[in-house]
Amino acid sequence: MDALTVIGLAAMGGSLGCVLRVIMRDACAAAGISKWQGIAIINVLGSAGAGAMAAAHVAEWWQALLIVGLFGGFTSFSAMALDIVALWIANRRKSALLLGLTTTVAAPLAAAGAGAAATAALPPIAPRRGWQRMAVLDALVIIGGGSVGCAARATVVLAAEHLAFPAWSATTTCNVLGSGLAAAAARALIAQEESGKPLAHPALRAHLDRLILLGFCGGLTTVSSLAVEMAEMARESLLHAALLGACNVVVGCVAAAGGWWLVRRRYPLRERLEHEIEGAVR
Repeated sequence: MDALTVIGLAAMGGSLGCVLRVIMRDACAAAGISKWQGIAIINVLGSAGAGAMAAAHVAEWWQALLIVGLFGGFTSFSAMALDIVALWIANRRKSALLLGLTTTVAAPLAAAGAGAAATAALPPIAPRRGWQRMAVLDALVIIGGGSVGCAARATVVLAAEHLAFPAWSATTTCNVLGSGLAAAAARALIAQEESGKPLAHPALRAHLDRLILLGFCGGLTTVSSLAVEMAEMARESLLHAALLGACNVVVGCVAAAGGWWLVRRRYPLRERLEHEIEGAVR
């Protein structure tokens, strides 16, 4: 299968995965689950799905559509890294560490467990009621950003394969870059809110949030692919698998903190915004 087909399928599946992630996030919030716990649940579920599909040895185009695309877009490393940084700033260190452990421990275990139990392709995905509550424009914005993000990740994966680099190097690169971009974009949008500048309009900020954070960065980064790679690596070396997960979390969070700090230098963080960070992860 040619590279353009892989990228197109990844973009198609990833755009749907990004929308499903937002629906799942909103469903968790409606159930009283905090934002950071919701992204942990999403990442573990997506990792389990990707692990099952990887073990089923489906055709190459299904791998591009579902593993790289759908589950890659459904999970989000950038959201996880951004929440860890926000929890740390809010002095909720135990919650931050617990969220990090979902990437290094729970997600790979979910991928490995689902892979071991899978004997055939996944059953059809049932429609979610949340579709009826999401505005069409919101979904289209997320789909647009998510498709570009997943296509970009697929491009990096293909480039790594062409250069004979291991698959985990492409995943790690996308996770780190996406985490830094997500934090920088989130800080810039918060700063615009109190500055009175053109982006201060709530509707425009909301669309940019969906386009950049929920769509592009969510599609560019992935926990499910990382979890599958860690589960496969663990068969040969648990230490190497643990180091890969720890490296992604640590470097990803450093990138997120760096992106936040770079924008913060231009827009100093005010005391009121500290409370907004606290509320964002609840």
